[in-house]
Amino acid sequence: MLANLDILLLIIYFVALLGIGFRASRKEGQEGFLIANRNVNAINLNATISASWSGGGVVAAYVALVYVHGTSAIWIWIGSCLGLLVFIPFAKKLKVSGDKEHHYTMLDFLYFKFGKRNNLISASLLFLMYLALVLVELIVGGKVFSVITNLPYWLAVLTCSATILFYLLLGGFQSVIRTDLFQYLLLFLFAIISWFLLTESSVDVSQLNPFSAGIVRIVSCIIMGIFITFVSADLWQRAYSAKNVKTLKKGFIFASISYLMIGLLVTVFGLVAKTNFPNISPNDAMIHTISQLLPDGLLGISLVALLSAVMSSADTGLFVGSLLFSRDFVAKYRKLRKEELIKLTRKTLVVLTAIATVLAIFLQDLVFVLFTMYSFSLILAPAAIGSFFSDLKRKAIEYSLVIGIGAAIVVVALQQVTAEMAIVPFILSAIVLVIAQKPAK
Repeated sequence: MLANLDILLLIIYFVALLGIGFRASRKEGQEGFLIANRNVNAINLNATISASWSGGGVVAAYVALVYVHGTSAIWIWIGSCLGLLVFIPFAKKLKVSGDKEHHYTMLDFLYFKFGKRNNLISASLLFLMYLALVLVELIVGGKVFSVITNLPYWLAVLTCSATILFYLLLGGFQSVIRTDLFQYLLLFLFAIISWFLLTESSVDVSQLNPFSAGIVRIVSCIIMGIFITFVSADLWQRAYSAKNVKTLKKGFIFASISYLMIGLLVTVFGLVAKTNFPNISPNDAMIHTISQLLPDGLLGISLVALLSAVMSSADTGLFVGSLLFSRDFVAKYRKLRKEELIKLTRKTLVVLTAIATVLAIFLQDLVFVLFTMYSFSLILAPAAIGSFFSDLKRKAIEYSLVIGIGAAIVVVALQQVTAEMAIVPFILSAIVLVIAQKPAK
């Protein structure tokens, strides 16, 4: 149960969040709503990437993996850090092209390379990816908020989604950038919590072996971490929004370092949970650690930190998913003025938030949802990467996507969504793309 100090911290957090969102909307303009005026500096770029990638759902799912595999789960986090660095040369090209052609989404860049049919398939995959991302965040936000405040779970989910929707409708991507800087700073409250947990609780030494998961799982985690960057439409959008190429490079390098630091901090939660609660569901490791091991005051700080992680990732998922629909489903087939695009994006925000909120109330398996998201979204990676190096055959792209989707459906249907199996659709998609790209003899 929250003490008065914890409740005060929570109220201050929500008021500050709504205030920042309102302030961001005052001078946003059309380009501000869609792409933050393409003027984001390195500090804000680092903050928005780190905050959105350190979502509460991702953190909670990662803590669940640490609970099961110990510190060897860190490899998926390391893979993502490496992915941010590997993505920089590609992001530079996106920035130059985006400024010249006025790109807003990932598929703005890929549209003429992929063609209409492949663009539609890709947009569908990305839309589902961001719906899953928002779903994971709302599940975590709802669970933690509910357990600690004693609110009904459905009301806790609704509170989180309504807050995010409010400031997104006001300021769009400008609100995402502004609130992410605030949320990024709050994420380092995890340092205080991790220090307390380490000093007040023991950790089983057997969990500290970073190679205990085995080479196959470790390599699978690194592959997922690296290649997810190439299908993360939010990263493409942040590349477009950077002030210039130099700023972009600095922002991505800083984000890689920050992201690794956050990963190391939250690893402590999984290790401590395994020692103190050896027989719980891994999905609940984060919640048990926060709700049962932290004293008054620190409980409020942990809730604010975790909600910051939830909000910063969920707002990105909602905005990117909504813009994908308005820009890549509708605007590619029916010409829209910029003000019409913004109006449609706002309407889609409302609908997507409602869908994600309802699903979050009924689906609560974090690891399954997260790996399912990886399984489907990575299908697009081979074609996306290949488009930077050569003119891919559109039929080859189509075959690659269709075969990959079929493989992902089989993996999910067989309930074999593990780190190793999640990359199978990606591997098949890459193989098919290479084979279909070669000219027939």
